[in-house]
Amino acid sequence: MVNETAVNCRDLDANFDAYVDAALPAERLAELAAHVRCCQRCDEIVTRYQEARTLLTAAVAESAAAVDVSGLWDAIERELDTTSPRLGWRGLFAGVWERWWPLPAESLGWRVGGALATAAAVLAILAALLAQPVNRAQVAASANPVQAVRIDSMEVAPGYTVATWMRPRKHTTVIWISEDQAGFRFTPASAGR
Repeated sequence: MVNETAVNCRDLDANFDAYVDAALPAERLAELAAHVRCCQRCDEIVTRYQEARTLLTAAVAESAAAVDVSGLWDAIERELDTTSPRLGWRGLFAGVWERWWPLPAESLGWRVGGALATAAAVLAILAALLAQPVNRAQVAASANPVQAVRIDSMEVAPGYTVATWMRPRKHTTVIWISEDQAGFRFTPASAGR
């Protein structure tokens, strides 16, 4: 029997992607499933994710079926046939110097590119380290405050596409609608929820 108090909402949030993909060990999956059955919040999150996944799968099914992959494997086999056979230990290290540093003029481009890539990585790391965290009070007090909206349900007219992206750990949900026209309706969240 699964102990229903062994996990909580944070555990589901931390393992959400693996849970919905059933990519967890059976015992852990059963523990999280027991929690989802007992927790209205987590059940709602999982249900909404599964509904969005179904909508997205249906939306791209026709496009995916139209992709012709009939000659893909033949092209892969042709490419494999043109590659050189595997070398033994002796051949593996033969000519390493020539392969990596053929001529100073040719290798100069790789050296400059490597230096630029390293500099870009260092700048990105410094920018991330020096970035100041967003203060929610500052955002709320800004001249153009962001308004939070809760949507309990949404109806979309035929011909429109809806896609969602959700990160429960960050409490972030993004909803995309393919056209910015009338044809969909939002139902406000019920009071007291």
